[in-house]
Amino acid sequence: MNEPRMVAIVSGASRGIGAGAARALAGRGYHLIVNYLRNDAAAKEVVRQIEAAGGSAEVAQASVCDGDRVAVLVEQVHRDHGRVDVLVCNANTVHPPFEQLDTLTWDAFASKLAGAFFLTKEVLAIMREQRSAGSCTSRASTPTSPLEASHTPRRSPRSIRSAATQQGMRPDSGSR
Repeated sequence: MNEPRMVAIVSGASRGIGAGAARALAGRGYHLIVNYLRNDAAAKEVVRQIEAAGGSAEVAQASVCDGDRVAVLVEQVHRDHGRVDVLVCNANTVHPPFEQLDTLTWDAFASKLAGAFFLTKEVLAIMREQRSAGSCTSRASTPTSPLEASHTPRRSPRSIRSAATQQGMRPDSGSR
């Protein structure tokens, strides 16, 4: 019996580092859920590129800052594929301007955490149910360090760093 294909969800995957991470994971055999907010054409182009390279992918439009929409998205992926093995939280994760922390409001800061929180909460419930090791990665980009917030087992950050490098970005050498 063939094992089911591993499934990865990448938020903000219609362009940039998210698209690169989606292509990199697809190249490693994952079925990709290419999440996007507004740019349907760009998300479909990422899926087309993945399929042209022999992989499989689908688009999933949802705002990751809306907990109800995230729950529906993750539930649909689980229903359709029976699993979620990798989550890359890429959308809406840009670091707030810490040099202006004294004037930054909690709401402005929290808005940048919402997507990763809602996605991780929903996906971890499935990973626990699967009773198999999964990987959740959250990344943030700043002009000087595009990948300073990767927190996963060794292979996933390398995949993201590789994807970022292919996109012409230089990961901060201090990132691990």
